[in-house]
Amino acid sequence: MNQLDKQKCKGVITQMNEMLLANLVMVGQIPSHTFEETQRGEFVLSRFLEDGLVEPFTDEEGNVIGIVKGVGSYKSKRKKILISAQMDTIYANNLDHNILIEDKKAIGLGIGDNAVGLSALMILPELIHRLGLELNSDLVLLGSVKTRERGDLAGIRHFIDSNRGKIDFHINLAGLTIGRVDHCALSRMRGDIICRIPQNTGSTWGGLAESSAIMMINDILDGVFRIPLPRRPKTILNIGRISGGKTYSTVSNEASMHFEVRSEDDNITDTLIADIRDIAMNIGAKYGAEVDCDFFSRQHAAGLKFSHPLVRTASKIVESLGYKPQMEAVNSQIVASLCKNIPAVTIGLTTGSAAKPTVKDYINIEPVADGLVQLLQLINAIDKGQCDAKY
Repeated sequence: MNQLDKQKCKGVITQMNEMLLANLVMVGQIPSHTFEETQRGEFVLSRFLEDGLVEPFTDEEGNVIGIVKGVGSYKSKRKKILISAQMDTIYANNLDHNILIEDKKAIGLGIGDNAVGLSALMILPELIHRLGLELNSDLVLLGSVKTRERGDLAGIRHFIDSNRGKIDFHINLAGLTIGRVDHCALSRMRGDIICRIPQNTGSTWGGLAESSAIMMINDILDGVFRIPLPRRPKTILNIGRISGGKTYSTVSNEASMHFEVRSEDDNITDTLIADIRDIAMNIGAKYGAEVDCDFFSRQHAAGLKFSHPLVRTASKIVESLGYKPQMEAVNSQIVASLCKNIPAVTIGLTTGSAAKPTVKDYINIEPVADGLVQLLQLINAIDKGQCDAKY
């Protein structure tokens, strides 16, 4: 496999360490909760402009796009390699987003998910320039929006749909954890069920009703938990949150449950959606109350086989850097490409803590150099045709 020289890459990356950390701090300190990514997007766009990218822009969805042109003389034969990193986070904008750089760690909200991925995306043009790396392929750099929760990957979906047939490969950058080579996505659906009953007469003994919205949710849960889930294909139903009621002695007029279904099989997910809806509506009829079922974030199972050259190559690169490849079916941005038959993988850039709503989230700085070497080697391998299905 024709790899770039690891030591040369690391030497250049070391020279750019201050730039990387500066980007990490500046982008990480800009709040960017899902649907509120505008300010962070403006910063990424300004970095693309400083890198001299040709006409970087923000699209209708809010994605920020820049292109590193290849040097190939035949435009029709140039590959287009999409490199993406999400701009939004799960953290509310009113939280403390300050980033602390220590000797070996960077600490702060969203540092690993995904400030470090964005930082790598922003320094990639300069890194390629300093290495003197001449690619035949065009690199399409994408800072994507609306990936989390109800964002439902709207940004990357819009980009892929708008560039149908124009993207040949997709590398998605995740901060954590180096060694991951995700190449499959599960079938998934998320749902909210809200139960509402007529206003009760109050909290007095005579006014207390015999039923409540919370009791309705309890009955729905009882029915849902009676649905048999297959072990193969593996299927999981997770109740993520239940809420309702106001005080101790007042009947709850509204209650809700929020859940997610994941399966290896699309047909099973579709069947579960129908079964859960039937249970909820039947309970609503029993109580003579209003039930709203909102099913969203429907993602379909898709993926590459391990034997695909892109997956094999990415795994070999990970091993050559001294890490063990880790593979798991996840619902990251690659699902948008995989569903359109675009070969795609998600790779991690460093080690650190898992994403948690706490200022103690951190990444280890030193492994980022390996993460960037991995990225450069994978881009080079794709450019040289080593990841083509016929290779």
